[in-house]
Amino acid sequence: MDHTFKQINLYYDIVQSDLVIISTGRLVGLGIIEIENIEKVTVPFQDSELYNKINNCLEQCYSRIPPIPAKSSSLAIMLNKKNYSQATKNKKLIVLTWDEDEGYIICPTQKEKRNGYQHLVESQLILGQKLDETNLTSAINKCIELSTIF
Repeated sequence: MDHTFKQINLYYDIVQSDLVIISTGRLVGLGIIEIENIEKVTVPFQDSELYNKINNCLEQCYSRIPPIPAKSSSLAIMLNKKNYSQATKNKKLIVLTWDEDEGYIICPTQKEKRNGYQHLVESQLILGQKLDETNLTSAINKCIELSTIF
């Protein structure tokens, strides 16, 4: 089945300086949800490695159906944490989406206590219909800078 929209979530750990990339799928009644397809990249990012891992995660969107109810978040499972709150401690979130009309868009977020991550739509970067290795790395680094944790 071809999809007209895909999303991956990129969590940047401000302490360990690494990036965890997670594919998403869709659950009826819940909407977009992270699935257990995860890649990890360490800083400094190599353009080709980051590009390949992001493409892999985009290709894996919708490839798995998470259990209902989910025992824990994909990120918490991967990091061996008790829950999503512990797994996202010290992590900035960057959201990369693709849709057939607008192409690729990367959006920084602001993490707020008790409100989770809020998308900073006014700061999103439109990358167009094709991903370029160098521009992708630059955009991710820019969104890491723009993303905040409160």
